[in-house]
Amino acid sequence: QGLWSKSETIPSLLVRNAREFPDREALVDSRGTRITYGELDELSSKFAAALAERGVGAGDVVGVQLPNRCENSIVTLGALRLGAVVNSLVPMYRERELEHAGNTCRTKALVVPGMFRNVDHDALALQVAANVPSLSVLVSLSERPPAGVDSINSLLRRGGTVSDFTSGRFADPELDPDAPAAVLFTSGTESLPKGAIHSHNTLLANDRGLAELLDLTDGDGVFMASPLGHGTGFGFGLLLAPFLGGKLTL
Repeated sequence: QGLWSKSETIPSLLVRNAREFPDREALVDSRGTRITYGELDELSSKFAAALAERGVGAGDVVGVQLPNRCENSIVTLGALRLGAVVNSLVPMYRERELEHAGNTCRTKALVVPGMFRNVDHDALALQVAANVPSLSVLVSLSERPPAGVDSINSLLRRGGTVSDFTSGRFADPELDPDAPAAVLFTSGTESLPKGAIHSHNTLLANDRGLAELLDLTDGDGVFMASPLGHGTGFGFGLLLAPFLGGKLTL
């Protein structure tokens, strides 16, 4: 049916959009932040470079526990450009859920929002890292996170100083469409949540099918109110918009 690809990956779609329409808006969130495809391409490449500098590589799992903000797309697409596997997590998770996911996936990096809805996620991340032996890289949206946690802005600045990362191997990475790209956990209503492994192909097959069913084009915007850490928000928001080449409104 044409829903499987031998070459197309999630980062390759972003690179395509950045080349064809770099000034088109890719993201807008409720804080008024607006990011073009050219900017998203550059920022995600810099984040991939920064993760690589911190020892994160292809096949490593990166937990992303961020709310519906533009940074979620930057972090997720940056990790995917690296060849890492994204474990998308909802912000309401606490120690029990985060430690279970981290130990199940042997997560290497975790990205958190800092202070969000009266919860100090920086302190929570440090607590989780103490009980997840594989977790060595913690990143926060906080401007001044505590010791042991990197600020995302500082990482992006450092990533921008490594020209061979931003213009070389992360500019248009060659990735296997059948390689693991994401781990999405079930709700765990009857038992512990279980991680469902997705490849670029299984994720994009959903978007190809939905685009065909609804006759969607790059002129259609995507409004996503479901959390990006949930399968709906992740697959039909964060990924659908760059698949189409349209704007994601959060």
